[in-house]
Amino acid sequence: MIDFIKINYSNTGYILPTSLIDFKSGFNLNTGEIEENITGNYYDFKIKRFGSGRTMITGSIHKFFNRHDFNGNDLTATNFQKSVLDLRNEINLIPDECILENVEIGVNVQTDFNPNLFLDNLLFHRTTEFNKPISGVHYMQSKKDNYIIKIYNKTAQNNRVLRGLERELKGNSITQKERTQKES
Repeated sequence: MIDFIKINYSNTGYILPTSLIDFKSGFNLNTGEIEENITGNYYDFKIKRFGSGRTMITGSIHKFFNRHDFNGNDLTATNFQKSVLDLRNEINLIPDECILENVEIGVNVQTDFNPNLFLDNLLFHRTTEFNKPISGVHYMQSKKDNYIIKIYNKTAQNNRVLRGLERELKGNSITQKERTQKES
């Protein structure tokens, strides 16, 4: 599946969708100089327009498809194609003018064992050591020159996200005890 992407938009005449996205710019407090770069967010995509007119778009196409901070389901080729069409229709992004500079490709594997045991015993990928850059989560990575091997417990990650989504959904803000009582 495809997740994080980085797009360099080659059309310097691209008109930013300011009616949909609140773009912001900064300034230097010492000099009072206004920054030429502006940034905005559209679902999980960060859109950055540089002073040169170049536009960079980064984010998770998978989360964009779900329209939420969730990438625990499978993103099919059809889903990916729909997301590209949605970007074209919603923010006027022309796919032929996009240069894909980075793409994150993932594979979900179901195991018959506790994946955390596997993660705790990872040592090297080829000659590069695995490390744990994020404490408190079951995630390991081996960073190469041109890519990163990431291995993590997706079920644990998604359970945290799903619990948060459940609390947000209308009518689902009840405790497990209340739910059990209602089901009885």
